Amino acid sequence: MKFISNNKIEEMTLNRISEFETKFGRVKLPIPLDPIIEQVFNLTISWDSLGKETLGGLDPQERLLAINEDYFDLFKEKPGLERFTKAHELGHWDLHVDEAKLSHSSFFDSKNSEFFFRKMTPKGNLLYIIKNSWLDSEIYKMLKTKYAHRDSPMVASQVGKYASYLLMPTHLVKEYIEEVNPDIYSWPSLFKMAEVFDVTITALKVRLMQMGLIYVSEDFKDKKIYSSKEEYFGQMKLI
Repeated sequence: MKFISNNKIEEMTLNRISEFETKFGRVKLPIPLDPIIEQVFNLTISWDSLGKETLGGLDPQERLLAINEDYFDLFKEKPGLERFTKAHELGHWDLHVDEAKLSHSSFFDSKNSEFFFRKMTPKGNLLYIIKNSWLDSEIYKMLKTKYAHRDSPMVASQVGKYASYLLMPTHLVKEYIEEVNPDIYSWPSLFKMAEVFDVTITALKVRLMQMGLIYVSEDFKDKKIYSSKEEYFGQMKLI
């Protein structure tokens, strides 16, 4: 699988949002994900039973983006997870599906078997699913007691970043902080922000850390939100 830089992935998501805005006007939060999937990409969103191995998958020939109905209750329990799953699968489509080759039966040939597996669903859809593409650290912790851990492939990392950039574009994150609530160092404020962007709190935390706006320690006992990694280690030296 080819390397795609973070800058290129973010550029692609901004172009997709721009395509949507050209047709329907400036987007408002949360990002109108379903309309982008349907109107920009001409994909159909479908709920299907995928078992317990994954949250979503793709049927490229049918231009179908599937969400796992077996986790319906989990999606309701974790606000933002359904959207992140859809954006994750959309990233797979945008980054890795060659539309010119969709009519060929060799799509996702054996050389990519380390990245994907095929699953025939009860509805008759042959879905391609990224192996071990856990979307959220909390969800992975919940599921890993059932399934052996293996490192996620590069492709899973790419589509995860795609989902993050699409649902939380840099300019809209900064605009929210500057115009709505600059307090990004308290958990109540971050939960409210996650609600506005309609993403999981974990996805938002990771995005803000990637942007260099906050730092949260991996020590689960330390719940404080720091302005930077330097501030965190400075505080640790004083203890």
